[in-house]
Amino acid sequence: MNERSLQIAILSHDSELNTILINTLHQNSPHRVSWVSDSIKSTLRHAAGHRPDILLLVVSGESQQPLCEQVKQLLSHQLRSILLITTCMTRKSAAVLEALGAGALDAFNITCDTSKYKIETRELLRKIRYLQRLQKHPLPPPRVSTAPVPTLTDCLVVIGCSTGGPAALAQLLPLLPADFPAATLIAQHIDVAFVDNLVNWLNTQSALDVTVATPGERPAPGKVLVAATHDHLLLRADGALDYTADPRNLFYRPSVDILFNSVAKNWPGRIIGILLTGMGQDGAAGLLQIRQRSMLTIAQDQDSCVVFGMPKAAIQLGAAEKILNIEQIGELLLTSVRSPLQTISQKK
Repeated sequence: MNERSLQIAILSHDSELNTILINTLHQNSPHRVSWVSDSIKSTLRHAAGHRPDILLLVVSGESQQPLCEQVKQLLSHQLRSILLITTCMTRKSAAVLEALGAGALDAFNITCDTSKYKIETRELLRKIRYLQRLQKHPLPPPRVSTAPVPTLTDCLVVIGCSTGGPAALAQLLPLLPADFPAATLIAQHIDVAFVDNLVNWLNTQSALDVTVATPGERPAPGKVLVAATHDHLLLRADGALDYTADPRNLFYRPSVDILFNSVAKNWPGRIIGILLTGMGQDGAAGLLQIRQRSMLTIAQDQDSCVVFGMPKAAIQLGAAEKILNIEQIGELLLTSVRSPLQTISQKK
């Protein structure tokens, strides 16, 4: 099937990068750059007469307005599909993550080599295809299950998320105290270039120890381990973590389903499976595997999601026992692992 041509706009102060982006898109895809602007005011004026399918927002130090505020202003004017473009990832990583939390849909990093920009064209086009597929399909408010919550001991929490996930995680993790007695694994769809910055940012938000998951490492209480590559994080039969490149044809990487399936198969204790905001169906089948082991499964509710696709798929599959907002998820986690609700102590 031929790829539909999209109209793309660019908000950037960097004329050299603008030329590279335009040439890359025009030479390698059916997409066309409709216009380029160098300010929010100019962008809104252009968009009033010619609204683009996707806006490439180049992260720059020249703007006087914080990136997060730029994104909020653009969203308030119905510019919904925003792809952040960063260069060299040496600065503004926290600002990028906050902007993703504010509603930017994804981010793409352009590397620098001897002061020249190098674009991974296939990855850029993959990101654009991702945004092209991104659509919301509102559902009636889901009915929340009243099934009893099991008492959990020796517990592993597994979380899957995609678009809007950084903000959801930054809301959820601070609700858990430093002595939270469960181990936590996270699979977040995000560009590899942003993983370390995501982990560092979440570590500043949470009393828990947030780090990247390394091969051979074992989940431990009080530790939050985040998938660190485009390969799929999984739990081996011996209880250690590992990565696998297969299946290679999965569009969303790292796969939430592969993590959830491996945990359902190999974790000997109790499990809490949580599926947060994101596009598509990744994680729904894996969450069902966890529920079929009579474990607690949770999907984020529609009202609090940036994109309801992944939780919606899980709900339709019957994989989600509970359907809750972020605050309710945090409260249920604390209740389920019998941890007293307390003020999070500051990290030392």
